[in-house]
Amino acid sequence: MDETVEDEEETQMTPARLLRDRIIFFISLALITVGGLGLALGSWLHDLLHVPVVGMAYQVFGPINVLYATVGLILFFIGLLLLFVSLRGGTLTPEEVRQVKAEGRAP
Repeated sequence: MDETVEDEEETQMTPARLLRDRIIFFISLALITVGGLGLALGSWLHDLLHVPVVGMAYQVFGPINVLYATVGLILFFIGLLLLFVSLRGGTLTPEEVRQVKAEGRAP
C-alpha cells in the first residue's frame, strides 16, 4: 500500500518539475548548438573557409582543431544526455493541466 502512494507522488507532475524539465531542455539545446555546430563543426570550417581566428595553418588539422573538436563533441553529447533527461516529464495530460490550473499557476 505504501509503495503505490510513493509511486503516485513520484509520477505526479508539479509546476516546479515542469519548469525544471523545460529549463534543462533549453540548456540542452544550447549545448547541442554550441558543441556540435559551434566548436566541432567550427574547427573544420576554420580550415575550409580560411578564417584567420587562431592561426593560419589551413592545410593541417592541428592540435587546436583537435582541442576544439573534442570540447565540442563533449558538449554535444552532454547536451544530448540532458535532452533525453528533460523529455521524461515535459508534457502534461489534461488532468495534470487541470491540477496545475487549480493550484493557481498556468503551465
